[in-house]
Amino acid sequence: MKRVFAAVALLLVLVPLGVWAAYTMWGEDLVNARLRPDHARKDDPITVPPDYGDDRYWASLPGKKGLANLVPAGQEARQGEAEVAVFYLHPTSYLSGERWNSPLFTNSWAWEMVDRMMVSQASAYNACCDVYAPHYREATLWSFIGRDSDDGLQALDLAYRDVAAAFDEFLLRFSADRPFIIAGHSQGSAHALRLLAERVNDSPSLRDRLVGAYLIGYFVPLDMFDRELTRIPPCESATDTGCVVHWATYGEGGTPKPATPHWYSDGWEYAEHKRVLCINPLSWRRDEMRVPASQHPGALGLPANYGMANVLFNTPTGEKVEALPAVLPEWTWAQCRDGYLYIEPQRDGPFASPLDDEALNYHTRDYALFYQAIRENAQTRSLYMRR
Repeated sequence: MKRVFAAVALLLVLVPLGVWAAYTMWGEDLVNARLRPDHARKDDPITVPPDYGDDRYWASLPGKKGLANLVPAGQEARQGEAEVAVFYLHPTSYLSGERWNSPLFTNSWAWEMVDRMMVSQASAYNACCDVYAPHYREATLWSFIGRDSDDGLQALDLAYRDVAAAFDEFLLRFSADRPFIIAGHSQGSAHALRLLAERVNDSPSLRDRLVGAYLIGYFVPLDMFDRELTRIPPCESATDTGCVVHWATYGEGGTPKPATPHWYSDGWEYAEHKRVLCINPLSWRRDEMRVPASQHPGALGLPANYGMANVLFNTPTGEKVEALPAVLPEWTWAQCRDGYLYIEPQRDGPFASPLDDEALNYHTRDYALFYQAIRENAQTRSLYMRR
């Protein structure tokens, strides 16, 4: 049973493709040895919290050279001159079992991956907005898998403390009372969801400035809106503001299995058996109409140059992204069903992988497959917010 649970968990929403390949090819013992911390979280090395008054603790700032400033070929950015700000939180890149929370400023694959998320995800917002993305001591992958102790949840709490401190600095030093977007993916979306509940939901002034929250790839339970986000609803159209967007992407015929932990004010809960939110990024509606590929504005194909050894042993590749290609229009249809977003199975092309199995979980491609849709919709909501 332990092996089955670990396999299912690894397939869910937080795992780069190389980890599953390693699991099937190299075996449970090796993968667990690399991913599962062999000590309690309280025994982790003591690390100094980030000082968000120091610009080096930000992966993206408008005046700082970085990969979030790149744009797809033929497009433009407003980074540094926008009337709207984005607070973006990157997904899990730290998979190592050496610590429960990632160290910062290391020569590692995990640190490289943060840069990759700036270029492949955060850059989607630079057409409308100034992009602010903090480095934070993210919880390691095992925090979402192991349930035999509270260490993983404590690691998530520590990561969130960094996120909350960064948000305070964002509000104090960067947002300047501008409208803002909160955005994330995977672990980043988990922390952003808690941030909305703890900091924005009960603040009229912040709610009035919230353009929207793009909380992608983390199974947002619908009961969150009854219990925590009581004043921040799901988005219902492409022009709604002050609302939440979410989807988790699967190929047609795929098998979603939500098992992620979520913070509630009365304790952590897991998403099994809960109804979850799906907003179709081709229509920006909650209905279950299939939107044809002819209405798909473009996906972003960005090749990855890393292997299983980089993932499991956290060794850097040295890969540098210098530019973004043009987006690929009319790539796929999309349809929400039962809380999940289904698309045409990716059998070939830049979004196909020989490591995909019958689950057809495209979690690592949630942003890339709908990159231009996000880019254009963030512009649209920002315009409606300023009217």
